[in-house]
Amino acid sequence: MRQPLHRPVGAVRSTVPLVERPLVDRQGGQVRVRLRHAAARSLVGRAREQAALLSMLRRGDGPAVVFVSGPGGIGKSTTVAGATAALEHRALTLDGRVIEPTASGFLGALARELGCGRVSSVADAGRALDRADVGTLVVDSFERLNLLDGWLRNDLLVALPADLTTVVVGPLDDRDARLLVDRRGLPPDAAARVLRFGRGHPLALELLAEALARHPQLDLPGGPPAEVVEELFEVLLDDLDPRERRTVENAAVLRRITQPLLAAVLTDAGGGAPAGPDLKRAWRPLRDLPFTRITSTGVEFEPVARHVVAGALEIRDPARVRDLRRRAAEAALRDAERGRSWDATADLLYLVQNPIIRNSYVPPDGEQHPVEAVAADDLPAVLAITERYDGPAGAAVVEDWWRSHRADFVVGRGHGGAVTAFSVLVSLAEVDGRLSETDPVLAAFVADVRDRPLPAGGTALVHRRALGCGAARSRRPSSARWSST
Repeated sequence: MRQPLHRPVGAVRSTVPLVERPLVDRQGGQVRVRLRHAAARSLVGRAREQAALLSMLRRGDGPAVVFVSGPGGIGKSTTVAGATAALEHRALTLDGRVIEPTASGFLGALARELGCGRVSSVADAGRALDRADVGTLVVDSFERLNLLDGWLRNDLLVALPADLTTVVVGPLDDRDARLLVDRRGLPPDAAARVLRFGRGHPLALELLAEALARHPQLDLPGGPPAEVVEELFEVLLDDLDPRERRTVENAAVLRRITQPLLAAVLTDAGGGAPAGPDLKRAWRPLRDLPFTRITSTGVEFEPVARHVVAGALEIRDPARVRDLRRRAAEAALRDAERGRSWDATADLLYLVQNPIIRNSYVPPDGEQHPVEAVAADDLPAVLAITERYDGPAGAAVVEDWWRSHRADFVVGRGHGGAVTAFSVLVSLAEVDGRLSETDPVLAAFVADVRDRPLPAGGTALVHRRALGCGAARSRRPSSARWSST
C-alpha cells in the first residue's frame, strides 16, 4: 500500500540545542514570532554551522559580508533562518527568487520588507536599514540576482551601516568546490577524482578528500551523490498515482507554478483546460510535496528536484516537453500582456532553450559572470580584447568611444577580477557627434536613422561593440548578456 507523499509539519525536531540564547522578536506580530521559532526548532543537525554563523553575526563585531554556499536542497536557507531566529538584534531576509533583478526591483523589495515607503537609492537603503535597527541582512537565493552582482558589490553593500552584516546565500560553484578540495593538498589526479565524484556536495567532497589523503589508492564507490538523488526522486514519484505523477512531471518544466500556468501545462490533447475542481485537485499535491516550496509568487520546485524530474522527462519524451513549453509560453505571454511584470518575463526567459539567452539570465551553477561599470584602469584590457578581434584600427575606434563615453562601458570580470568581456551601449541622442568622423559604423547608423526616421517618441540605442576574450562563437553568457545591462 502506498504511503501518502506530503510535507511533514512539526514532526521533526532537533535533538541538539542549536543555541542557548532566548528567541527574541523585534519585528512585532505573533505569526512572525511563531515562524521564527519554528525555523529554529525544525532543523535537524547543522548545529556546528549555525554556531559558526552566529559567531559572525555579532552586532558591530562581525564581517561586512558572510557567504553561505552549497548545492541546492542541502539546507542553506533553513540553516540561516534558524541562526537568524536566535539573534538578539533584528534580521531582515530578502528572497532573490521573487525580486526583479534590477536596482529598482531590489530597492522596492527592501522597502516592502521594511514597510517604510519608497527607497530610491543606495543611500536611502542605508538610512532605512539604520532607522529600522537591522543588524543582519540576508539575501537568499543570491544566484537569482546574477544581473545585479556588480551593483550589489560595488554600490549597495558599501552604503550599508557599518555595524550591519550581510549574509549572502547561494550555490556552491565549481570554483568554490575546487578551493575546498585544494586545501587538502591532494595530487591533481586525486583532486580531479574527488571533484568528479562529489559534484558540488560539500560533505561528499570533504569525506572523499579525507579518504584519498589517507588512502591514495582507494577505489571510489560507484554512483555519485547526484545519481543517488535521482534514484530517490524516482522512488518519491512512484508513490504518486499516475495522474499526480503526470502533473508533477508537467509542472517541472515551469520556473514557478501558478494556477494559470498549471492549467496551461495540464491542457489535454484536444485543447481543453482542466475545470476548476480538477485544477484544485492538481494544485494541492504540488503544494504539499516535500521538494516544493511556496513563495509570494507561486509554488517552486527545489532546483535539484526540477532539474532531475524535468531532465528525466525530456529524455523519455522530448516531444511532450516541447509541447509543454509552448503552452506555458503562451500562458506567460498572456500574463505579460496584462501589464509590466518581471515574473512573467522571467517565466518566458526560463522557457527559452537558446543557452546564450537563457544562461544570461538564469546561469547554470558555476557560471556566474558579474557585469559592472568600468574602472579607469580597465582600458588596456578592453583595448587588448578589441585588438584581438578587430585589429589596431578597431581598437583605436573603441578608444575614441572610451574618451567620450567611458561611463557607458560595462565589463565582465573573471574570478580574479580581470576583465573578460566588455560592451558599450549609448542612446543615439547622447552620442558624441564627433565620433561619426572616425567611426564608419556610427556614421552608417546615423545615416540610416536620418533616412528612416523613428516613430514619434521612439528612441535609438547604439550598441557599438560587445566582445569577450573567449571563443568568438562561445555559448557562454559572458559573450552575449549585454542587452540586460
